[in-house]
Amino acid sequence: MANYEEAESWFKKALEIQPAMVHAHLFYGKMLAKNKTRVDEAEGWFHRAQTTAPNNYVVYLHYGQFLYETGRLREAAAVYVRGTELAPSEYDLTFNLANVYRELGRYQQAEDFYRRAARIRPEDVQSHRNLGAILHLTGQLREAEAAYLTALRLSPGDHVTEVNLERLYNVMERHDLQPRDATPERRERRARSAANGT
Repeated sequence: MANYEEAESWFKKALEIQPAMVHAHLFYGKMLAKNKTRVDEAEGWFHRAQTTAPNNYVVYLHYGQFLYETGRLREAAAVYVRGTELAPSEYDLTFNLANVYRELGRYQQAEDFYRRAARIRPEDVQSHRNLGAILHLTGQLREAEAAYLTALRLSPGDHVTEVNLERLYNVMERHDLQPRDATPERRERRARSAANGT
């Protein structure tokens, strides 16, 4: 309801009753972070959560997101790494870490964590799409095609994946590589992309 003053008073009351309530620390910190003048104060609550529950992966998920949103990518990566050590099969930590590595230009690590995310949630289109994009970026064209096609199988007609796949096919054709997806569906996608000006 965006009634932050009221929310803050209740967070304080909750923490008076249960000072070790980790979720109260985290969500209080997240609320404070929305106010740019209170970012330092918000970070203090993430630190308190970390001190209160150093082995709770949820702390690293939320603290990593805070660091990412404030543009502190290297710190976010370190926090997410710790989270993935505590919870290796936790999808959001893994996927977020892959995204941070991609933004840092650490493409091999991004690829590794997108692959891990795709193994954790094989039916999640984002992991396959982003894996395809990293493979495309690093010149692993056949593997990129396979990842994009998996994403399209999971989400037929997904516009972002279709556009990326057509861009990949343009690169493959320049390298005299025959697309695996030389099917009527591909021709239809290509026509649709051309009609959309992409």
